[in-house]
Amino acid sequence: MQASDTKTAKLSTSQLLDSTGFPCLKRHRLTGEYYGVKKVAGKGIKQFKLRSDAGLAISERKMAERFLRTWIDGLTAPVPEKPASVTFGQLLEKHRAATAGLAQKSKNNVEWTINTLKRTWTLGFDVSVPDVRTSDLSAWFAKLHQLQPASFNEISRQIKNVFALAVHDEIIAKSPYEGVQTKRKRVNRKRPHIPSLEQFDAIVEAIRHQRFADHKDDSADLAAFLGLAALGEAEAKRMRWGHVDFEKGQLAICRQKTGQSFGVPIYDHLKPLMLAMYERRGKPGKAEAVFKVASCKRTLDTVCKNLGYPHFSPRTLRSMGIVRLLRAGVNVKLVAKWQGHQDGGKLILDTYSEVISESDREFEQAELRKLAA
Repeated sequence: MQASDTKTAKLSTSQLLDSTGFPCLKRHRLTGEYYGVKKVAGKGIKQFKLRSDAGLAISERKMAERFLRTWIDGLTAPVPEKPASVTFGQLLEKHRAATAGLAQKSKNNVEWTINTLKRTWTLGFDVSVPDVRTSDLSAWFAKLHQLQPASFNEISRQIKNVFALAVHDEIIAKSPYEGVQTKRKRVNRKRPHIPSLEQFDAIVEAIRHQRFADHKDDSADLAAFLGLAALGEAEAKRMRWGHVDFEKGQLAICRQKTGQSFGVPIYDHLKPLMLAMYERRGKPGKAEAVFKVASCKRTLDTVCKNLGYPHFSPRTLRSMGIVRLLRAGVNVKLVAKWQGHQDGGKLILDTYSEVISESDREFEQAELRKLAA
């Protein structure tokens, strides 16, 4: 190695940068790569190897001048002021505003969560959101052990959404909720009861013969329809007589949850009810609602109590209709189609497996009693 090479090797990068005649632009003596060098008030001299958008060092003059301007602009750009820290109370208000367009039930859950926090949140609403730790949330959830599983899980979901909003708005980088160990309680669901066909018939007749009830026939029609058509109140509420095609033997139904339309047969056990309603109402026009009442829940509660039956709801009447179809041998995929489902029957089996098994046990016991008679 020559003496000159040895001397060059001992030089620093700054010492190897030669002036180009262009302000703040220098070129490395050995590599030919361009550097930006600029004195910034209060920060000393800044030195930067210019690179392209692809991250490659620049050795071409015109390109170096262009990227130099970009680098200098970045050095001289004003530093944005750090926004004031958001308090926990302000974050809750953000959450309240973000959920203002939801259904009333959802808004009620938000208000209930905020009111619960007001009573039990020991850090106060003035605490900065970044200062809330996972341990704080864990300690707070421990105070809510007395809540029922459904209530506990709902308030947990609300808190998850609150801090997810903080992450989305870049108030915090990571939600403290994620580290909480006990986020949910297991819901021990009671096995639902569904009426037998005999109980169902007695319920409908009892509703129809109520004393001092102005809409007894309308309520009885709706209750009978839910069980015979195996549909819900939400779907029945939207039905018009134009959706009933007696010639094709089909009902055009719009599923409330998804807005999807689907067809349901006018089953042989459903047809007499539909024809009787149609004649009794004087053959109404296509735009007229099929049912004059939106729900039969209260009437159903009263009648079941008077008859000494378990508490049957409109949903259990629908379940009875579904079990009836399955017991008759109708393929579960077809039953799912008539419910407006697109999963080939999975939801039917998951949702009604316990209902079906309980009903089957009752059916088996009834058959065994026949043998003993």
